[in-house]
Amino acid sequence: AVAGARQQVENRILQTTRIADSASAHDAPALYKDAVRQAEQAVLSRVLSSSVARTVADTVVLYARRKAERALPELANAAYEAATRGQAGKKDVEKAFRAINAWDRFIGGGPGRPLVSNLGALKADVQRVLDSAMQAVARAWPAPRISFVRVGDQFTADLSGRPVRGRVPLL
Repeated sequence: AVAGARQQVENRILQTTRIADSASAHDAPALYKDAVRQAEQAVLSRVLSSSVARTVADTVVLYARRKAERALPELANAAYEAATRGQAGKKDVEKAFRAINAWDRFIGGGPGRPLVSNLGALKADVQRVLDSAMQAVARAWPAPRISFVRVGDQFTADLSGRPVRGRVPLL
């Protein structure tokens, strides 16, 4: 009975992880977190040993880190794209940063070791684009495309290579 229960738990965790792997960048952190929670619950129910649950959780986090490599640029670029729409895009900017924060809470290194090492600079730059877009007498430049560089267990938004353009007043 215990072996059957263990197999069911492992299958549920595997299924949740697979769903997270194919989920949107916004939804994936909560799904990965749920997979880890299932492993923790299985320890409390005495279905999995704590060492097996830790191994399962570490594996789920590995999958989450791989997904984060794709999700973070997607979210940051979505924030820039939304920012170019001015007030109309403000909620989408906030949604993108809520998702980035969810990734940080799940796989970040904790206080002083955020998942995105220059998140403040990224937010400030997106805010600059948003502020410029909200000026009624300006014409928008296309949203910049940025990438992230992985350094150990952190990611850094590469803001250096994109053109530094504001909005140009219409004449």
